[in-house]
Amino acid sequence: DLAARCQRLRLTAILKGFLEGLPGDAVIAIEAGDLAAKSSLRSLCESHAAAVAVPCYHDSGADLGQVINETLRKAGLTPEPDALAYLTQHLGGDRMMSRSELDKLTLYLHGQTRVTLADAQGSVGDSAVQSLDDVIQAALDGRTEALDLAFRRAMMDGESPVGIMRMMIRQMQRLHLVAAQVAGGKSADAAIGALRPPAFKRDAERLSRQARFWPLPRATAALGRLMEAEAQCKSSALPDEVMCARALLEVSENARRQRR
Repeated sequence: DLAARCQRLRLTAILKGFLEGLPGDAVIAIEAGDLAAKSSLRSLCESHAAAVAVPCYHDSGADLGQVINETLRKAGLTPEPDALAYLTQHLGGDRMMSRSELDKLTLYLHGQTRVTLADAQGSVGDSAVQSLDDVIQAALDGRTEALDLAFRRAMMDGESPVGIMRMMIRQMQRLHLVAAQVAGGKSADAAIGALRPPAFKRDAERLSRQARFWPLPRATAALGRLMEAEAQCKSSALPDEVMCARALLEVSENARRQRR
């Protein structure tokens, strides 16, 4: 849309000004999504003497199938056809991430020779859903390095920064409800048990852990910051990915300080 185009043109102008007065031996690496041949940012990097554009293509279904077969074969494993189909469908286009998931699967099947559909389903979940959950949980836990990896994966998978912010806000709202109940004298477990919709076992365990990092004042401040960041994602001149990543990093650093 027009707003997004204006944002890209402004970023291109900023980069062009930087390249014209490049200080010393400075090197900047810019990650971008799929840029059309007519993209102003891509055209600038392809034509400027001080820049270069390097294409990095996502794995297609055929490429991913080859990666899966090679990785499993090196571990002495042969995937059954339905297992291979499931893995090809549920792993993303980021080869590093795919290999990480496959390494987990080979560890899970150590000592075996075949990979069944049940094995694949038990080790590798839905990539899109899992990548979003990884972002949210890493931020709330204060695992900053894991957050960086999970956020990059979500962007590679085509997730929307605004969508991530909204999901993050919903989770922080639940933590805020728990924190308010705890501040009023309830135990964390009782507060989590009163949530609607209810938190099932895995989510309840996460909330119980995270409630220690997010007492009411911190949860209130973080919720306000996230809502502000969501609005900025839709209105700021900066790319929404930048605004989202900045807010998530602030949340993660806040939680990390509480963990110490």
